[in-house]
Amino acid sequence: MSPKWYRVFTFVVLATEVNSLYISSWIPIQAQVTSPVIITHPLGHIPAKVDVQVKVHESGSDYIFPASGSAQRDDDSENVYGGVVYIYNEFHVKIFVPIKNNESDKGLVIYTDNHVPG
Repeated sequence: MSPKWYRVFTFVVLATEVNSLYISSWIPIQAQVTSPVIITHPLGHIPAKVDVQVKVHESGSDYIFPASGSAQRDDDSENVYGGVVYIYNEFHVKIFVPIKNNESDKGLVIYTDNHVPG
């Protein structure tokens, strides 16, 4: 069975105080291809809140998932896995999706057990 491909995008919301907000545009991202993605923000200091969202477009509908601030797992197993993680500083948000390092290329942007978008 060949894998099904979906359009996957990510965007970032940053806030430091009530009147300081930055929302990025949706940016395409693909596991095994585009990682990390670096989004420069104009705040000039470390945000108090960062929210990275992942949007999957499937069969005419959008599904949105939150990214995580911690690692999902590494690629030393042949099992399918997925996840978007990020780090940030006063200038950038750096978004990571699975990329083959030394073992498996089974990492996906989003993995929901037997249904595999992206």
